[in-house]
Amino acid sequence: MLDIGEALLKDDDQDQYLIDNSKLPLSQLIPKIVAERGRFEDLKEDELIDEILENHQQPANETTVQEEDQEDSESFIKQKMEVITAVQTALNESSLLLDLVSLLISCTRPAAGSTSMSPHLKQHAKLGSLNCDDISSNGEVSRLAEENKEKHSIVGLGWKSDALDVASKRLLSASERLNDEVLKEKMYWDNILETLEANEVILKLNSKGGLSNSKEIGVKYGFGDSGSTYFDRGIALLKKGRSFGEIHFNRINNLQVDRDEKVVKVSILSKVDDEYTLTGESNSRKYLDSLKNFQINHTSIVGEIERARFFIFEEEFFHQLLKEATELISYQVQVDGNKIVVDLGEEIIEIESVLAETQLDDNQVPHKELSHNQRADYITIFLRLMLCAHFRSNLENKRHNPTALTVHPPGTPKQKVQLNLLRPLIGNYRHNKHLQLLKNIIEMLIRNIYLDDEKVSEIMGQHFKLTKHLAEPKSQQNQDPFIRCKTPPVSEFLLELPSRSGEFTLKVIITVSATSSFCGLQVRLKMFKILEKDSEMVLDVTFSDVRDVQDCLSWSWNRYL
Repeated sequence: MLDIGEALLKDDDQDQYLIDNSKLPLSQLIPKIVAERGRFEDLKEDELIDEILENHQQPANETTVQEEDQEDSESFIKQKMEVITAVQTALNESSLLLDLVSLLISCTRPAAGSTSMSPHLKQHAKLGSLNCDDISSNGEVSRLAEENKEKHSIVGLGWKSDALDVASKRLLSASERLNDEVLKEKMYWDNILETLEANEVILKLNSKGGLSNSKEIGVKYGFGDSGSTYFDRGIALLKKGRSFGEIHFNRINNLQVDRDEKVVKVSILSKVDDEYTLTGESNSRKYLDSLKNFQINHTSIVGEIERARFFIFEEEFFHQLLKEATELISYQVQVDGNKIVVDLGEEIIEIESVLAETQLDDNQVPHKELSHNQRADYITIFLRLMLCAHFRSNLENKRHNPTALTVHPPGTPKQKVQLNLLRPLIGNYRHNKHLQLLKNIIEMLIRNIYLDDEKVSEIMGQHFKLTKHLAEPKSQQNQDPFIRCKTPPVSEFLLELPSRSGEFTLKVIITVSATSSFCGLQVRLKMFKILEKDSEMVLDVTFSDVRDVQDCLSWSWNRYL
């Protein structure tokens, strides 16, 4: 049995052949750690934490632990300083070596050598002052040098061959990409040419839609050049697609939001038995089909521009109608959400903006055949034409020469063109109603005076005359087709009544006109007593209500006839 002496088991004894890692210098310790643990990038934090915990599981006592930690901390700081010193030494040596190489290179390539040379060496050594040459001691060295040169030449040829192959492949790939880019550019500019041939306005824009720093090509689809003052200028960018060079139509507007495509629709409700019933409706589907046919017969980009122009007109159209309707509340015009309601007494006209998709839906109920459908279509066409007339007036107003300051003193607001879309419609409707009402009143009063149907028929047929559109300019120079619509209506009744005694004739002139707002009423009543050789004015008054005219006629005829 092997017996080990107690002297060999003392704690102070240590094997002399065992190496104490803590006493190894850093230059030997780091390679040993790499050999045992592997590369630093393969170390895992969890394994190191577990190893540290195992080494500190059973500390002798707190004082011993603190002393060991202090010794470890001091050892760590010492080794850290050694590492920093070694790194600085290596850095200095590498800098010196770099200066040496740079100085050697500067002999044959001064520019390359001076780039990597330190400022200190540049000050104390001239470029090219250090050189080196190959020294051959005998013919054997020269022969070996020739063999090495031949080997190097073969290797160089191989590298050159590989480089040529790579360059040829890259050139082929570049040519293919260039060919694709040429095809994309051709498609893009073909589309631009088609847009120009369609008489669209092309302009240069930046990416945000401004005219400065022009980098993009844009197109105008709005009506700003036609006299429109709408907040959306109607400008879009024509961007080139990355796939095939196709054009993408990107609208630019102040709100920068997607808006629904809507169209204006007019409905007529007539009063039947004290209730309003739908009797007419404009055919929006038929109106949208014209846009559909245009897109079918033209290229995609031209069709898309026309579609944007179509719906920006409808959008501004309803916006202007809403704007005018808020000024006509006193004339029984109301705005209810997305609908304008015009109360004309015996009938109601409703104007609303509806989604275009619902009007083009094939599953929708077909358009109703109603008695006033055509009239609703005519009202829609009339309102659209009046908006075009408003654009034209704005454009003509901009073309006028600026007036003198004496005419418009500083601070005086410029005169704006009044928006007349609903006003002419309402004004002419009310005017015709007033004319019919006055005609009925006149016929009734004549019947009450003469009490003879034949006499009444004779007077109404021979001595009664109605003349319309008196305010319309008669000059042949005025060729404006909208002049009658933009002028408040004026009509005149002319009536000659013989007195019962037969001594004179009473001449009555009733001028019925609308105010500047189209919707107001103004009636001027003039009466003349016509004798054989003389005439006398007996009455000249102005009214704003038809009932007052009736009372005045009844009183004056009873007095003079």
